[in-house]
Amino acid sequence: MDDVGALGLARVERTKSVLQWVDIAIIVGNAQDFDHYEEDLIHEAIQLGTPTILALNKASLYPASSTFLDKIHTLGLPFVQTDAQDRLGVDDLRQAIITLAADHIPKDRLLVGDLVGAGDTVVLVTPIDTGAPKGRLILPQVQAIRELLDAHAKCFVVQQDKVSECLNELRNPPKLVMADSQVIMDVAAQTPENIPLTTFSIQMAYSKSDVIAMAEGTAALASLQDGDRVLICETCSHHPQKDDIGRVKIPRWLRQKTGKNLEIEVAVGKDFPIDLSPYKVLIQCGGCVV
Repeated sequence: MDDVGALGLARVERTKSVLQWVDIAIIVGNAQDFDHYEEDLIHEAIQLGTPTILALNKASLYPASSTFLDKIHTLGLPFVQTDAQDRLGVDDLRQAIITLAADHIPKDRLLVGDLVGAGDTVVLVTPIDTGAPKGRLILPQVQAIRELLDAHAKCFVVQQDKVSECLNELRNPPKLVMADSQVIMDVAAQTPENIPLTTFSIQMAYSKSDVIAMAEGTAALASLQDGDRVLICETCSHHPQKDDIGRVKIPRWLRQKTGKNLEIEVAVGKDFPIDLSPYKVLIQCGGCVV
């Protein structure tokens, strides 16, 4: 935080950018060396709305005066006095983290469990392609199965070439069909119109974010023009596959859908550009394997 020079300032800005995406920030300082660096970081975290705890470490070596503690109180965030060497206040810090998480981190909505009741039948369509993890399913597929079991619903899991066969074998129509986005057109062609149909991506958007804002963002794709920049943001730093969805399929679909010559870039992990204003649309993955 106290780096100098042009490169140092760039490092400082990159460090501060972390406050935009962390769930909880723990700012560590001590009563003797606490100065404007810590205060600026605290004020920035507060402005961003990032839940923050101040850990006043080395408390045995540098005891905090009453004047200093009064100053800390004016900052308006929880603080704990700790000493890593003597293990002083470690349990208090853990409890402060638990309390802050419970009070300030919103809980995700259910993926599909609130759409069904006990005894309902749901068909999940999960294609196995080169991008599928070996020997397991991705997170939203596992999450959907678990939520349906918790709801005491019946769950059928098939690939896209077995949808018609599965539906025909059921005595009664399922309450819902949920498919992977990349096979939705194939699945829609096999699913009667009287059976509700959704995708894992739509349900993840509903579960983890503002689905109305996501729909508005999707509608903005229709206004893209030649030369517009689109940023695809991926959570994990996996090795790209031959037909990678983020680097191959989505760019291909975007150009086919819009008919425009778009400039499409990919950001991986937390390495996002600090300035997002040049981009017309951001496409964020749902973190399906993290």
